[in-house]
Amino acid sequence: MNPPLPYIYDEATANCGPASLGAASGLGTAAVIASWGGTFRGDRSDSPLHHSRAIRNLGLGQKIVTCGDILAGRAEPLRTVILIHGFTSPTLNEHWVVLDGVTVDGVWLHMGDGGEPKHYSHSEFEKLYAAGVPTCCAYTVGQGEGFPPPVLTVWELSWCWVTTL
Repeated sequence: MNPPLPYIYDEATANCGPASLGAASGLGTAAVIASWGGTFRGDRSDSPLHHSRAIRNLGLGQKIVTCGDILAGRAEPLRTVILIHGFTSPTLNEHWVVLDGVTVDGVWLHMGDGGEPKHYSHSEFEKLYAAGVPTCCAYTVGQGEGFPPPVLTVWELSWCWVTTL
């Protein structure tokens, strides 16, 4: 697998979303938080919609990927951000991570601690990916063909605005 990724989140501010997007885009956490639109408020303003708005504000695009895409190796390592959920309290215990790679025996994820990627079996990964709310969220960030800028509805933009006041 790949060496440790410079993706380190601050547990006190729960900024794993901007930190993972910053690592996957190569822009860094500070640039992503500056593009968040409003005030970053930890888990309250760290939904998939907030990610899409930040990606759009950064002038990037995203390609939505599924669990099947990830397990089949069709998601790009080090550029794919995934929302996972804890086993014991999936709705209250969520964390944004960066895909390191997929092997025949499992999935490797950068957890945001600056350490080596963590290994999960395919079945463990499927449980982490599908548990909790919001469920099943993963995207590859990039530019150019195949990476359209996210389009958000007025309601989605309103939600992002209200939660970052």
